[in-house]
Amino acid sequence: METWYDERGWGVLRTPDGLSVFCHFSDVEVDGYVELSVGESIWFDYETPGQDGCDARVRTAARSGVADSEIPLGKKRRNKQNLPSTAIRSSLTVTITHPDGRTETFTDDS
Repeated sequence: METWYDERGWGVLRTPDGLSVFCHFSDVEVDGYVELSVGESIWFDYETPGQDGCDARVRTAARSGVADSEIPLGKKRRNKQNLPSTAIRSSLTVTITHPDGRTETFTDDS
């Protein structure tokens, strides 16, 4: 854990290759109040795009060494259940009508 703000309920993790990863308390697999410490070892799964200026955002996190059996019911590691990402997705479709009546459609699903 690189930074953690108890009063705000979020912090920033760092991947081994240097990516900054936004972590919200609701993504941490603990029972009750979430309190993490700077320097604490955290297991986490992340996705892009990032959030709040970070390169990525946490999908699920737990203190390193926590077994699945110790995680409260309903908070099991989501990446092991293959649930879809909760990241916002969007698409844009543009249709151009030319003076000669031709139309072209372009779609971006990024």
